[in-house]
Formats: sequence, C-alpha cells, structure tokens
Amino acid sequence: MGIKSTLGRSLGKSFPLGRSRDLAGTGTGGAAKHDQLNSRYVGARAKIVEDAPYVEATGGSTSEPGDGYKYHIYTNATPGPTCNFTVSSPGPIEYILVGGGGGGGGHAGGGGGGAGGVRTNIVGHPRAGDPYTVNPGLHVIQIGDGGTGAPPSGDPQPSGTPGGNTNFYPDPASYPATSYIRAAGGGRGGGGNPQTQFDRALPAPPGGSTGETGGCGGGTGSAQASNPYWTAANPGVITDPNHPEVQGYRGGSTTSQNYGGGGGGAGGVGASPNPTNTPGAACGGRGGCGGIGVGFPLPMIGGPTLAPSHGADGPTTEPYGSGGRWFGGGGGGGAHAPGNGGPGGGGISYPGPETYAGGGHGTPSGDTTAYPGTAHTGGGGSGAGGQQGAFADDGGDGGSGWCMIRYQVQ
Repeated sequence: MGIKSTLGRSLGKSFPLGRSRDLAGTGTGGAAKHDQLNSRYVGARAKIVEDAPYVEATGGSTSEPGDGYKYHIYTNATPGPTCNFTVSSPGPIEYILVGGGGGGGGHAGGGGGGAGGVRTNIVGHPRAGDPYTVNPGLHVIQIGDGGTGAPPSGDPQPSGTPGGNTNFYPDPASYPATSYIRAAGGGRGGGGNPQTQFDRALPAPPGGSTGETGGCGGGTGSAQASNPYWTAANPGVITDPNHPEVQGYRGGSTTSQNYGGGGGGAGGVGASPNPTNTPGAACGGRGGCGGIGVGFPLPMIGGPTLAPSHGADGPTTEPYGSGGRWFGGGGGGGAHAPGNGGPGGGGISYPGPETYAGGGHGTPSGDTTAYPGTAHTGGGGSGAGGQQGAFADDGGDGGSGWCMIRYQVQ
C-alpha cells in the first residue's frame, strides 16, 4: 500500500504562482471570447518550482522528448499493470486529466453529449490549479470511458449513459480529498421529443443514480413545451470544494420541437439551436453547437515530437494557434426538421462546419449516422438527427478520457 501524497500547498505559498482569469471568462460566449493562454508561458518552459527534488516514477506510456520533462500518458487502453503511477522519489508533478464524454440523445433532434471535465495544474495555463507533490508509493490512475449514445425513441427506456470519471489519487485516498484529483464524466444528451421520463436530458450521475451533475452538462433534446417529459433546463456541472477551478460548463437548452441543444464543453457552454439558421446567430447549423473545449499549446504536451498524437484540433485563431491540442468539446445537437446538426466542440464563436476538441457533430435531418466523440479527448457524442415519420439511429457515443503526468528530469 502506497504512502498518501498531498497537494503542495505549502510549496505554493513559498513560491507564489500567479493565476490568470478563468478560461471561460464571463458571459455566454465562454472561452471563445477570451484569451486562453497565460502570456507568461509563451516562449518559455513552465517551471514547477525552482530547485525542487526530481521525481522518479513508473507507469503508463512514458516519453522524454528532450524538453526537460518526462511524460506519462494514460488512456482507457493502458494495460492494467501499467495503469498506475508508482513513485520511488518524491517531488512536484504537473498533470492534465480529462473525463469521458457523455453519450448523445437519441430519436430525432437529440441533445449533444456533455464533454468530460478537464483539470490541470500546468503552470501558466489559465485553468491551473494548485501545485501537487507526490510521495513514494502507489498512485491510482482511472480513465473514464465514453458514455453510450441513446437508442432511438420507441425502444424501451432509450437513455444513453454519462461519461466515466477520470481519477488520480494516492492509494488509499477516497473522494473527495485534496489529494484526489477528479475530472468528471460528461452528462448525457436528452432524447428528442421524449416519450418517457427516461428520455429527458439528465446530467452525469455517479454510480447510475439520477439528478446529479456532470463534468459538462448534456444538451436538452427537442420537444414541444407541452410534452410532460420535456424540460428546457440545461444540466449543470460538478463542483469540487477541494479543487474550485472550473472543469466544464452547462449544456444548451431549447424550446424547439425539432432541434437539440449542444452539449456543454470543458471551456464554454453548449449553445441553443438556431432554428431559422440566421446568419451570424449562435450556430451555423440548426442544431445547437457543442461547447468549446480546452486547448494546450504544444510545449505543455511534449512539443512537436509528442503532442500531435494526443488530443484533437481546435480553432486556429485562438491563442494556442495552429497545432495546439484540444480536449473536452461538447457534442452538437441533432436536427429533426430540415437542417444541419450543430458542430461539436467549437462553441458559439466557432459555428463550424468544422468540429473541434473531439466533440461529435450533431446528426443532420435525414441522416441516420451517429457521430461519436473522438477517443481519448473526452468529447461529447452527437445528438441524433431524423426526419418526419422516421426514427434516426442512436445518439453518438462519447469519447474516452485521458491523463498526462509530467515532471522535470535532470
């Protein structure tokens, strides 16, 4: 049994690390309207703490790309014996954790799945939490699976599933604790035109219970407001008093009977549908856009040697620029009447047609294809499309989660 590690709060007090404003800023635009990269980081390697001891550890898929750090990467495909982080020499680490994305809503005009939450403490990133110090012993890594997309209405209880939590903690710590880092799984999208109470948009429930909140909320499915099983509410997100940094945002709501709301993203809210396809309003598609994800510049994920094989593409006009890697894009809402589904992961400021940060593109009207969130990005799954008199296929599955741990080497 490993020795319990603790957050390096005392180190943080001795070596203050300024934090910039939250990634999403204020207002409905979320992260897409604000600078997302602390300028103190650009062009310079982020140092955790000067003259700190050097960590020695094993586990996951490791790489030393020559930037002064050793990287440990974990996915849901990492074999069990290596899916731990075993420390032999203590010291400070930096991490990125991404929860599994929620499955999209089924039937027609389903809501997009919420993205998995994103947590990090990399110095210079706007989302950076407190320093974290590991002590010798076993540290458990658990990667959240993506949720499954909801089947079409007409099947029994056509509810999808939320994404799984991604956890990092010293054995035998339990949640919640200051040493326990959790990126929560995304909420599932609501089914379009719900036929039973099981179709409604519900946030991610831990352990299969209902009424809880997710890493990012799922989008609301389409329906007439008179439908007793419909709700215009946009599900919220999990908060952790031990780690108050925002990890995700709510899904988009809708009053439309034909178009689903976008799933919440790790960097911004999911959008409501744009039924009239008004140019410049909300999303270019008629389904709601999935919320924008969270980006990391290449140096934070090992530079050009390592970073391109992880995450997904993001908006090139953001401070991360072309080549930056993104996680946690919300799934786009589906379209029942004529029109397009919402693009995933770009938020209202990036209305497509591109899909970003691993979020699945909402299924357009007349299409029976389910578009999943990208594996290992925590992207939310697509909301189902459909057409009058015909059911669509399932909502898209959510993308699985991801974890990276790095520390300086001699």
